[in-house]
Amino acid sequence: ITDLPKENLDRVKIYPNPWKAAGGGLYGARGITIENLTKEAKINIYDITGNLVKSISHNGNSFEKWDGTDEGQKALGSGVYFVVIEANGKKIKKRLAIIR
Repeated sequence: ITDLPKENLDRVKIYPNPWKAAGGGLYGARGITIENLTKEAKINIYDITGNLVKSISHNGNSFEKWDGTDEGQKALGSGVYFVVIEANGKKIKKRLAIIR
C-alpha cells in the first residue's frame, strides 16, 4: 500500500486529457482518472463560465474515476472544464478537455 501524500497536491494527474467519450484507443478510455489525491481531497468540476457542473464524492483512495457527466448524470458536451481539488487549505485547478 502506497502512503497517500498529506498535503502535496502538485502530484495530482488527470488523464486521459483530452478525453474522448467514444470507445477505443488512448482517448477513448471509459472514464477520466484523477490520481495522487490526498485523503481529504474535495473534487469539483466547473465549466468554462465558472458554473459548477459536478462534485465528486471522494472515498479517501489515491484516485477517483469520473464518467464525464454532470450532477444529473447527463453527459457533458465538448469543451474545456476545470477540475478544482481542495485539501488541507490548499487548492489546485487543472484544465480538462472533453471531445464528443
